[in-house]
Amino acid sequence: YNEIEAYEECSKSISQKDFTRFFNILIQNIKNGNKDLRDILNMEVSEAYEERKRTAKILAEEASTKLILPLMLMLSIIMIVMIVPALSNM
Repeated sequence: YNEIEAYEECSKSISQKDFTRFFNILIQNIKNGNKDLRDILNMEVSEAYEERKRTAKILAEEASTKLILPLMLMLSIIMIVMIVPALSNM
């Protein structure tokens, strides 16, 4: 059971694309002796960061869309609370 097999086993057990890609980079580094590992990993980090920003932006847009109905209900309640006393004084 060598290091490459251990990485392959971890990649299969986790089965998430980001971890699979990371383990594949490590396996490639072991097999080929890639001296650019730091640059490749830095590139992966920047790509993961950009993906995280895109995901956060999408989730924020979905959250704002989901909040429209409760905000409209609160606005209508506030309007009723303001208008009813004003009309009752007339």
